[in-house]
Amino acid sequence: MKNLLKKRIKLLCVTAVLVSFTFSCTKDDPESNSLTIEETNSIDKVDPNDPVVKTLVGKGWNIDKIEKLSNGDYVIGDVLFSGKIEDYTISKQARETLVDDYRNISVFIHSSVAQEDNTNTNAPNEDNWTDATKNAMTIWNSVPDSGLQFTQAATIQEADIIVLSDFGLLGDPTVAIGSFPEDGNAGKTIFVNLDFSNDQSLEYDVRLNNMVHELGHNIGFRHTNWRGLGEGSDNLVAIPGTPNTGNDPDPSSVMNGATALNGFAGLSVNDKKAVAFLYPN
Repeated sequence: MKNLLKKRIKLLCVTAVLVSFTFSCTKDDPESNSLTIEETNSIDKVDPNDPVVKTLVGKGWNIDKIEKLSNGDYVIGDVLFSGKIEDYTISKQARETLVDDYRNISVFIHSSVAQEDNTNTNAPNEDNWTDATKNAMTIWNSVPDSGLQFTQAATIQEADIIVLSDFGLLGDPTVAIGSFPEDGNAGKTIFVNLDFSNDQSLEYDVRLNNMVHELGHNIGFRHTNWRGLGEGSDNLVAIPGTPNTGNDPDPSSVMNGATALNGFAGLSVNDKKAVAFLYPN
């Protein structure tokens, strides 16, 4: 697959943070744009003796923030982690593999998040994330001095990132989750919870804010306010010229966590610096 990291990224982080774990993702159907996903809606307590949990805690993640999905994967905040311990044995060299065309990233918008629904006049088409996804891509593409370019993929097979419904996978309070890059690839999936908070309505600017944020995770950014959220510092290196001290170093950053119900207010100056640094022209 094309559109991977080209230069030796040394797991730099920003305002946000670049990480490179592998993770399990859904399997696509080679004959179509359909996906096979086990439908479930349960989240289990974590076993502190589980090797993956031990690994995540050893990397600085707070065990109280780790949740296990019934498909075996883990969620911390709005980011998906693999439930397979072998996925955490990837070498540093593998994470720094030189590959081609890393600035161009294709995104497939699955039909499960492109539903037309006008029953709620306050938030029409609240289950249709197509415009929010396209406009989020445009927002990242428009950063001055950055060569990053998202494009919409016509098929799953050509996509670097797939945006789709969680099909009941996520817990009630989670709007969406992205996934960190792995082995040079952009994070493969963004799951959207169409039943968030007992089917709470989300207006367009909230959907846009979430999609800009999750795409940020998939291209390598962690939460800007990671310290205030009690998240781990593993592989975290501040990008030059961006603040990284205190619990809330950049209150305007789109990559701040615990902002799922905020409307989009633009990328901060430091968000723009960060993406221009990691994806230069």
